[in-house]
Amino acid sequence: MKKTLSLLLAMLLVLSSMLTLASCGSGSDSNDEDNKIYLTLENYEQYLDVSAKYYGEDGVWNSLGKDYYYNKIISSASVSSTSPLIKFYNCSITIKITGQYEYGSDTKNTTAELKMSLSLGGTGSAKEDTVTRYSNTLHDIKGIGYEVVSVSGYVIVD
Repeated sequence: MKKTLSLLLAMLLVLSSMLTLASCGSGSDSNDEDNKIYLTLENYEQYLDVSAKYYGEDGVWNSLGKDYYYNKIISSASVSSTSPLIKFYNCSITIKITGQYEYGSDTKNTTAELKMSLSLGGTGSAKEDTVTRYSNTLHDIKGIGYEVVSVSGYVIVD
C-alpha cells in the first residue's frame, strides 16, 4: 500500500513538473511575437550601421608617367548591427551608391544598387562589392554618396 501511494505521488510530481515546463515554453513564442520590430526606412538606423564607398582599383600610370588611371571602379557597402543584443530575421537591405569619374575629357556619373541579406546566423552584418565599370582610362574617381532605398525583415532585441 505504501509503495503504491509513493509511486502515485512520484508520478503526480513528474506530471506536474512536465505541465509547468510545457506552459513556460508556449509562452515564449507569443512573447517573441510581441517583441518583433519590423525594419523600415524610418527606423533601420537604430539597428544598423551602414557605410558605402566608391573607389578605383588596379591603378596604373600611363606610358608617360604623368597620369594615374584605374582599370576598374568598385562600389562597396558594409552593414553591421548597432548592438550585439539585436537578432535579425529575414532581413535584407538595398543600398544605392552614386559615384563620378572622368573618362577622357568627360565627367560621368554612375550608380550601383547592392542588395544584402542580414539573416545569416541571426547577426546583422554583411559586406558586398561590385565592379561598377571596367576600363583603363578612368581617373579622378569621386564617391558622391549613398542611400538606403529599401529594407525588410524584423529584429528582436534581447
